[in-house]
Amino acid sequence: MRIRMFGRVVYMPPALVATVVLIIILALAIIGYNLSENDRDAITNHTPTPPLTQSEIQVTDPPLISVHVIGCVKEKKVVKIPVGSTVEDAVVAAGGFTEEADTDAVNLAYRLSDGMQIRIPSIDDEDKTWIVSHGDNGGNGGNNEKISINKASVAELATLPGIGQTLALRIVDYREKNGGFKTLEEIMNVPGIKEAKFESIKDYITL
Repeated sequence: MRIRMFGRVVYMPPALVATVVLIIILALAIIGYNLSENDRDAITNHTPTPPLTQSEIQVTDPPLISVHVIGCVKEKKVVKIPVGSTVEDAVVAAGGFTEEADTDAVNLAYRLSDGMQIRIPSIDDEDKTWIVSHGDNGGNGGNNEKISINKASVAELATLPGIGQTLALRIVDYREKNGGFKTLEEIMNVPGIKEAKFESIKDYITL
């Protein structure tokens, strides 16, 4: 067999050509085998990531507050509810309203704070006060801002301890007739607010 190499024609016996071709085929086969072995080793030596254990999975429960619910609820008790909960959440935790509950007298969307005591009045109650105590956080649903007796609405004033809807209306009526309050103590001029009640709300009000 004649083969042109480097510009010259070289004669190679057929047996030699067959040998060269066989060597090339064997070399390619060996290279392919080594590559496949490396792939198998990579797969065999791969260690899968183990699943997380229960101790490694950290589940954080939301912080809770304690609220004392009394009045027209099915279970008068201290309930533990997540921070940011509302009056409605506390009532649900206390079993819900009773049939005689005056649900319109309370602000169900009011956000509660730790240590509060709320009272659900009945339809027949004259005193519709529903926040008995603001607890340890300064009241106002966890908001430490005081209520302005010169600017607050009836609904806001009604959230003060022992005030309720009736006295809140009297406070607004007094300030409108007298050009507002000049001192905090002046609120005792409102009918129904005496020294004892003033002492219970003075830490929660401002001019």
